[in-house]
Amino acid sequence: MFALCLVVAAAVASLGGVLWWKRRTRRVAEEQHVLVRGPLTTRSLVLLGMYRRTLALLASGAVATAVVVSDPAVPGLAAVAGLWLCLALPTALLFDRLSCPNTGAIEALLLSLATVILGLMLGGLALNQVLRSVGVRHPFALTPTLVTIDVALVALASWRPAHRRLLRGPRMSVRQLLVLATSALTVLCAVAGAIRLNNGASGGLTVFMLVLVAAVVIALMVWADDLGIDVISGAVYLISLALLLMTSLRGWYVTGHDIQQEFKVFQLTATNASWDISRYRDPYNACLSITILPSIIGRLTRIYDPYVFKVVFQLLFAVCPVIVFRLAVRIIASGAAVMAAVYFVAFPTYFTDMPFLARQEIAFVFLGVGLLVLTKTEWTIGRRRIWFTAMAAGVVFSHYSTAYVLVATMLIVLVGGVLITAARRLGQFFTISRLAAVSRARYVTSVPLLVGVALLGALWLGPITGTSHGAVQTLKQSADALVTHGLFASSRSSDVSYSLVGGGAESPDQQLAQYRQAILEITAHARADGAAYPLSTIDAYPTPAVALPNLPLTAAGRALQRQGFSPTSINSLLRTGFARLLQIFVLLGLVFAVVGLLAWFRPPQEVLLWAIASFIIVGCTAVLPIVSVNYGLLRAVQQSLFILAPFMVVGSMIPFIWLRQRWRTVVAGAVNIVFLLSLTGVIPQALGGYPAQLNLNNSGLYYDLWTPTTQERSAILWLDRQVGSRTHPTPVQVQADDYADNLVQFGLPPDTGDIFPPALVRGTLVFLPPLTVAQGLAAVSINGNNILYRYPTPLLDKTKNLVYSSKETRVYG
Repeated sequence: MFALCLVVAAAVASLGGVLWWKRRTRRVAEEQHVLVRGPLTTRSLVLLGMYRRTLALLASGAVATAVVVSDPAVPGLAAVAGLWLCLALPTALLFDRLSCPNTGAIEALLLSLATVILGLMLGGLALNQVLRSVGVRHPFALTPTLVTIDVALVALASWRPAHRRLLRGPRMSVRQLLVLATSALTVLCAVAGAIRLNNGASGGLTVFMLVLVAAVVIALMVWADDLGIDVISGAVYLISLALLLMTSLRGWYVTGHDIQQEFKVFQLTATNASWDISRYRDPYNACLSITILPSIIGRLTRIYDPYVFKVVFQLLFAVCPVIVFRLAVRIIASGAAVMAAVYFVAFPTYFTDMPFLARQEIAFVFLGVGLLVLTKTEWTIGRRRIWFTAMAAGVVFSHYSTAYVLVATMLIVLVGGVLITAARRLGQFFTISRLAAVSRARYVTSVPLLVGVALLGALWLGPITGTSHGAVQTLKQSADALVTHGLFASSRSSDVSYSLVGGGAESPDQQLAQYRQAILEITAHARADGAAYPLSTIDAYPTPAVALPNLPLTAAGRALQRQGFSPTSINSLLRTGFARLLQIFVLLGLVFAVVGLLAWFRPPQEVLLWAIASFIIVGCTAVLPIVSVNYGLLRAVQQSLFILAPFMVVGSMIPFIWLRQRWRTVVAGAVNIVFLLSLTGVIPQALGGYPAQLNLNNSGLYYDLWTPTTQERSAILWLDRQVGSRTHPTPVQVQADDYADNLVQFGLPPDTGDIFPPALVRGTLVFLPPLTVAQGLAAVSINGNNILYRYPTPLLDKTKNLVYSSKETRVYG
């Protein structure tokens, strides 16, 4: 039946194509003053010459389609063809046809790419709903997906004539070629460095890559005027991609925290070749960015599923630092704008966490392009609002939390605009403030825009998918904690200790004691019935909290220590010092922008309000209970840096404002480079005395918790077979730590309990991961904080039997 429908559709499309071609040749011939009354063949030849680039692109699409269908044995060919077909080709066609007045090629390309990603998500959703409604069970199978993509490409090519020239610039200078070549080398080194680490080698090549990145950044700052913003944009993209790949390519399987759950919902869609929220009614499954989008990409490219996340998503997300640079260059000099991009990529969340947050990576692409559109003053207000609405819709369908923050930011901007207007009318606003300089009516942000975005989010997460319970629960818990404990409640992430306003978090021992008490309350009934072990047995084996181990001191670190300088103190001082310095820099930049004391830094009023609103959102995330845990303070900071990064750069120059412009830029640039080298791990790696980072070592917290090994995979698959074998008369519960429980990619049963000793139950299978077997440690997640503690393996030896053992894992039953 489906094949018959395809044949009929192809016949109708062919007839329509002939009629369309006849009409198009006549219309274009009239526009170009070509002989209108000539035969169709004459007009067609003329039109073919005019459409040669479009026809060449479509021909490449036909070749790519043939490659995808035939799946040749040439390694990587199908992947390249699939990526060209679903991402690169539609972006190129749209780039040729988008009407973007006074817009450079790079920004038009970014807008086209974001539109294509949105089209894949929403088009895939439409395909899913339509085909399933007519009885097609697998709408994301190869045939319907490929036919839909090809039809969309033909429709896009016939939408309007191409009017944009090819990306041709002037002949590059030696400096430009050198910078781009070196930037490309960082990508190769990042890939090779990650592979070396995965094979058990050292992280020396990755360290070299990071030093090379710093050298490129220095060249971009010094040669900014000679290089031009387009070449700088290309270099920023390449070094940003290198920083992502050095983390995302760690491990041979899905590595990371949130990405484990993201991979689960992706597999639900990809395996069934369809999307259905009822299969798993969870906010993750409502994110089209990690369900429909990777399913379409994976189906067309035949890329091994984990590498859709490890590589393709990083290729897309790496445009965000370019967006930050393009946003910054509108209000500060290009050399300083490079610093803004560096602050964005050197912030630890970018290269340590974002590769494990695929849904937020895609949401950030939409958010960044939306801000580019919002600040495009050459466009009319109406055009900017339309495009911003489309990008905001992409945020809603990609990631719920990013959408919540976006709506809250827009609300604060609108309230700020109303207050400014009211104060101006009453004559009570400070005349020295730049906030009173521009009329409120010129804002792109408007009440209908806010209502529309908020309503779309409410409908999608509410009645349509029924996944808004997480947001409702967070609001309720925050309100309860505020009433009970005030602003500085204990249920906050340890990240708030870096904040100037967040206060300090509780110690690991305090958090572990509270967790123990909560577990005892939960298991009290089971302990009374004899299902859980008595407290006398549990208390005989203490579980003290353990600090993260540091890397051994290097020769340079030992030399410093002999001179009386502690490498551990130096590294800690750099990390905590930069965390506070950046907040001070942002405050200085905002204050000087509001007061208007710097003639060379006058951001538009709406941009200034967006920056203030973003700063307020970060402050609220730091002080409000639960929010810092469920969303994450560092992720909120990363999102705010889209708009706050240039203010941070200006703030870093203000302490040296007494210097000449050139020298204060040099000093601020030096701070910027040290920030990059410290937070990416080069300085800690050179000195030692600091916890190991995943991108440079086969040790450390991230490596131990979220990098599955081959033996761990084998043990979990064995465990899954035992549970599913029905050899036991009753279902067997599996107990594993919070992090092994996340290894759903290997089929670990979802109904597991923690291995924390007070939570142990008789008759369960207890899975011990490599961290526990090799180092005698275990970890538990408390309020979003990863707490290490000494694990009493002798307790299991006494109370259970060892049923599975390898060098890295054990299972007790």
